[in-house]
Amino acid sequence: MGWAPRERGHGPAVLTELDLGARIMNEEPFGPMVPSLPFADADAALAAANGTPYGLAAFVFTISLETEHTFSRGLAAGAVAVNHFAVVAAEVPFGGVGDSGFGSEGDAKASAITSRPST
Repeated sequence: MGWAPRERGHGPAVLTELDLGARIMNEEPFGPMVPSLPFADADAALAAANGTPYGLAAFVFTISLETEHTFSRGLAAGAVAVNHFAVVAAEVPFGGVGDSGFGSEGDAKASAITSRPST
């Protein structure tokens, strides 16, 4: 898919022909972007994914149960989704790892801090 500039962000993009030094691999972009890099094995992919200071969410697409378990247990991220994009629900806590986020949100304590009850 191509890059479609918009006032605030861009359209969906699958980014290929990247390396680990690419800007998108070393920052925390927000938007519908999928950087795609080849790795020799799961250990190399996990090392790359966990080798940044960010860990808001991670997404794994696989048909292998072994790969699913390896990545869901090994990724340092606030949430990990396997074969889908939804990673949070309003009734459970959510927060990033490392430089991602400022703590937890979505649980009762966070709701009490950020809202005002009305009757």
